[in-house]
Parts: sequence; C-alpha cells; structure tokens
Amino acid sequence: MRKSRPAVPVLIALAACAAGVFGIEPGARAQSVAATVAVGADPRGIAINPNTNRIYVANESSNSVTVIDGATHATSTIAVGPRPQYIAVNPATNRIYVSHGGNSTQAVIDGATQAVTMLPTGGNGPFVVNTATNKIYMIRLGNADEVTVIDGATNSFYSMATDSYTPVAHAVNPLTNKLYVANYTTGDVRAVDLTSSSDFPPTKSIPVWGRPVAIAVNAATDRVYVIGEDARAPINIIDAASGSVTSLAPAGHAHGPHAIAVNAATNRAYAAFDGEVVVIDGATNALSYVSTGGVPVAVAVNSVTNRIYVANSQGYVTVIDGTTGAAANVPIPAGARSLAINANTNKVYVGGPAITVIDGAGSTTAPAPTALNVQGLWWRAPQGSENGWGVNLTQQGDILFATWFTYDAQGNGMWLVMSHGARTGTDTYSGTLYQTTGPAFNVAFDPARVVSTPVGTATFTFTDADNATFAYTVNGASGSKAITRQVFASPMPLCAVGAAPGALPNYQALWWGAPAGSESGWGLNVTHQGDIVFATWFTYGADGKGMWLVGSSLARSGNGSYAGTLYRAVGPPWNMQPWNPAMVSLTPVGTATLAFSDAASGTFSYNVNGVSQSKAITRQIYANPATVCR
Repeated sequence: MRKSRPAVPVLIALAACAAGVFGIEPGARAQSVAATVAVGADPRGIAINPNTNRIYVANESSNSVTVIDGATHATSTIAVGPRPQYIAVNPATNRIYVSHGGNSTQAVIDGATQAVTMLPTGGNGPFVVNTATNKIYMIRLGNADEVTVIDGATNSFYSMATDSYTPVAHAVNPLTNKLYVANYTTGDVRAVDLTSSSDFPPTKSIPVWGRPVAIAVNAATDRVYVIGEDARAPINIIDAASGSVTSLAPAGHAHGPHAIAVNAATNRAYAAFDGEVVVIDGATNALSYVSTGGVPVAVAVNSVTNRIYVANSQGYVTVIDGTTGAAANVPIPAGARSLAINANTNKVYVGGPAITVIDGAGSTTAPAPTALNVQGLWWRAPQGSENGWGVNLTQQGDILFATWFTYDAQGNGMWLVMSHGARTGTDTYSGTLYQTTGPAFNVAFDPARVVSTPVGTATFTFTDADNATFAYTVNGASGSKAITRQVFASPMPLCAVGAAPGALPNYQALWWGAPAGSESGWGLNVTHQGDIVFATWFTYGADGKGMWLVGSSLARSGNGSYAGTLYRAVGPPWNMQPWNPAMVSLTPVGTATLAFSDAASGTFSYNVNGVSQSKAITRQIYANPATVCR
C-alpha cells in the first residue's frame, strides 16, 4: 500500500524544476582547452590554411583580421574594410578572402606578404572556394538572386544570377564543378553549372521543403544535404545526378536547424538542430541522434580522426566520436559564433569573445559517472529548518542541472539556474549560476525573448546520496548551506544513471515543452514519491522576471494523472541570515493537472488566476546516460 502526504502542503521546499532553460549546457567534459588567444573586437568568422598553419579571424567591430600562428599562438593584425564578417582561405594559393558588411566590398589578403587588395564587388555574404578551379563564390545575402564569382588568379570578378531569391547558404562540388545555392524565400536549391562564365549560367531548380538554412555536399557520393525550418521535412537529401530528393521528418527530432557538415570518408552527414545532432547515414539515409542540449552555432568534421565538433552558444563544444557515437563536452566561454579545424595539427578553433583552441587529441569518452545518484528535491538540513526555499537537482551523465527557488530583495519568487554543473571531483559539481528573463507564461511563448545573465557560481559537494553542502556566490555575495533530500511520501523512488525503467512509470525528471527545444526557457520539475507528484513550474511573470509556481501535492487521480492546487509563494530575501521561515506565505492561484501518456510524454494543463492553458511536455535529455527512477 502506497502512502501519500496530506493534500494541503505543509512543507514547501520548492526544489526547482529545471527544464530547458536557454538551451541547456549538457554532456560530459571531454578533451581539453589548449589555449585562449585574444583577437580583435567582435570576432566573427574563422578560416584556416592547414598548409601554413595560420588561422585567420575576421573582427567585425575592429575592422581587422587577426592572424594566429598555430604553432606559437603569436598574433598579427591586418587592417581591412568596415565590419568584416565572413572569411575563407584557398590553401592552394595562400589567399584569404574577407567580406565586409560595412561597404559591400571584399578584401583579398596575400598570406605570404599580408598585402591587401580591395574588390568593389558589391554585396556581402559567406564564401565557398573551389580549389580545383581557383574560383571563389560569395552569395549576396538579402533579397537577391546573385552570386559573386572571383577569379583567384586575376582578382577579376562578376555576378551571376540564379533566378531564385534570398540565398542563405551554398556549397560546391569540385569534382563535378557544380554550385548548390539554398534559397530561403523560394524554397529551392539551385544547381549552377560552373563551366559557364555567363552572367546567367545554366541552372536547375531542385525544390526542397520551405525555408532551407544550411547545405553541405558529399563530393564523393554527389549527394547534397539541406536542412530547413519546415517541420514537414526539415531534412532533404538531393541525388545531384538525377535531381531527385528524399525528404525526412523524424518524429520528435530535427527542430531548429542551424548547421550541417559532411564526413566524406565515412559517408555520414551531421546536422545540428536545437539540442541535438542528427546523424545521416549516406548509404541508407538511416538517422541516429546525439544529444547536445544546447543551441549550436557551427559544426565541423575532422575526417582524419572521425571526430565531429559542435560549438554551442551557451559555453561548450560537444565532441562526437564518429565511430561509436559517444559524445562529451569541452567547456569554453559562452558566446561562440564560429568554429574551424586544422586536421593537420588536430586543433580546433572556436570563435567567441576570444579564440579558444581545443586539443583534439583527447578522448571523447566521458569519465565514469559518480556512484551517487542525487536527482531529486533538496532543502535545508535538518529537514524543515528553513521551510520555503529549495533546490532541485537533475543528474545526467556527469552533469547536474540545478534550479534554486528562492526570493528576491522584495520577497517575490525568484529562481536561479546552474544548467551545466560539471563534476569536478568524486562527488562535487560546479558551474555558473544564471538568472533569466522571458515572455509571460500566459502569452505565446517565444524562446528568442529569453535572456540569460550569469550572476555567480554554485558548487554541490555530497557526503552521501542524501546529504550535501550547497555553496554559492550571487552578485558578489557568498554563502553555504547544508542540504538534504526532501521526503514527502512513501515509497521513495530508487534512481540510477542509465537504469532500466520499472514496471510502473516514475515521472521524476526534468520536463519541458514538446517537441524538445520548441519552447526553451521555461520548464517543469517533477518529483514523484508514492502517489504524490511535487511539481515546480519555473516561468515568467507579466514583467518578464522569473516567477515560479508550485503544485506541492498533486495527487494521483487515475493512471498517469495527477492533479491539485497551484501556489505562489513570497518569503525572505535569498541572502537573509538567519533565514526566517515565518516570512514565507503561500497563496493558492489555481490548479494544475499532469496527464502522462508514457514515461517520456505528457500534457501539462493549468488554470492560473483565471487563465487556462495546456501544453504538451516531454522529458528533457541533455546528457547521456540519463537518470531513470523506479
């Protein structure tokens, strides 16, 4: 017989739900950062000449290109035009090409002398280089249909029309001398015959599903891979010889396309979407998935080592072993924008606030997870001594996702999140604390409006599976508290990383809007004991500030269904010493119902102050293996 706690909450340990905030920083620490190199202001693009071991960085706000010596990390600076954004290298000729957003010119840098030639081509956009023909192709971003062609031998140039509009990405097959241009507005890929030097070369329109954003070519198989924003077919594979298209829409995957790269040596393509990389087997078109959890900005392949690198804006690079599919993370400064690999030296260069250099020789195997599993609801020790605040911990692989529910200086509910607490010792995890703002809970949720700000750090040190020390620094103020698990019903679940599910589902986990990543920025943490679910919803109020609501006793009302009252709390500021639980008060503001269709899917329905809504939710997976409770 299962026992349940009383329907009216007495303990309000508000261990936070920690679902999908600002994309999440997942995974396990992998390989190592070899150096951080200061460059100019606002670095954008990176390009590498592997023959000379020189790295070139376009610095948009300082109107310069930084040259990094790959052996010594010494730098020099080359002045170019206003707002350089895109950059490419022809290693065969040692020429570097830079596109300027400030005046629509292109700079050609001689890599040997660092002399600069300016070309008044018009337009601005990314380049692709055909080393076989020494031709450079730049698409003109915006409402245009043009590609600028630069002759690398003479620096002469002209523009050719493709008859499709809003080009966003392009790729070249040097073996067939064809250029493939993905066009956002017209929803097609134009195959351009580069043997023609006409302003209007022969082209073929290959329809793909709408709003393509990234493209890559496997020259060896003559396949073109296109990813786009149309959920009906976010992955399109073109057989370039026949022009036929295979369109794929994997259920629950491939939302929010960002970048794609190909490993011709293994005949696999790697498509980076929100929270995951979709791996495409070029022989069969079979798909597999590697969780990254973040918002990717770039993906690149080292075909020599068969490693795939995904730069995520939240502050880490996911490294994927192309043979085993194992993934691990390298922490880097937040704000990555670009990534490039020198396969000759096995070094990876990530552009952000500075250039982070990763030594690719490290292992992609994550260290063995700690023996302790700490997923659950935690509060001040001893039990009940500081009723009114709490921390929820989600454990996946070697990463803790912690959400701290407490109160601001005015006593209003406030939550802080450590979305990537890396294991730094046997049973110690540390990471950055963030505070976020976002759209109010009762409007259509727009993830683009979620803004995260680093405000400090947190460290959790566990003495056993039920007791720990929580140390924190927030806006320069530091503190430390002993914490323990909150127990509110019987039986307690048994949780383990990578465990098999039990006969009856246990829903204790981190949940967010379905499909995964579609509403990154709010979430729901579920703690499941006996027939009671303790759910904490972190979201935003009408003022955009973080707000949390708690259903501390959602009672089982049927198979997979739990319902009860939602409360809003006020209390003493987070840094009050000593904490005064008498200042905590609860106000019922509505009701919540959780209806789970299976162990990984459900519906969250609520009524808050007369506003009724319903959202599909799914477990958030940000690292492997995830914790399973039973």
